[in-house]
Amino acid sequence: MKKKVLSLTLALTLLAALCIPVLATGAPRQGFADVPASHWAYSYIQELSARGAINGYPDGNFYPEKTVTREEFAKIMVVAAGLTAAPASANTYADVPLTYWASPYIETARPYMTAYQNQGQLWFYPTAGALREDIAVAVVKLRGFDARTADLSILSTMFSDLASISEV
Repeated sequence: MKKKVLSLTLALTLLAALCIPVLATGAPRQGFADVPASHWAYSYIQELSARGAINGYPDGNFYPEKTVTREEFAKIMVVAAGLTAAPASANTYADVPLTYWASPYIETARPYMTAYQNQGQLWFYPTAGALREDIAVAVVKLRGFDARTADLSILSTMFSDLASISEV
């Protein structure tokens, strides 16, 4: 449960920070039935909803404790950053057909999100949970930061698991 909350917190915080200079804010939606104004992420959820980056579910709920999948994160990132989701003309990933709902978002997010090699092909694993590392790498790349110039001494105080973070 803590990992889900941490993942959602990081995703919402990084995306909200990413979006501030990019898109004009529209009027927020009425809200989601399961996200009261007292919820810690209420303002982030409202902001991303107003931008069209998140929509919630048909039953009117957002399910804030649900793990964000890689395909969902690709959509959130692409829309929040103001990128144009464009369908690909050929399959990039073995597990993402061109007709799949998230394919345009996944293809647009390709320069920013990690792919996995498996049996000589690229795989995206769209329904897997978006890892903290996936989100951080995507935001760093999207913002144009150079990870090679990061101050590791600062990072080591922020992340106790720094040694387990890949060098992607």
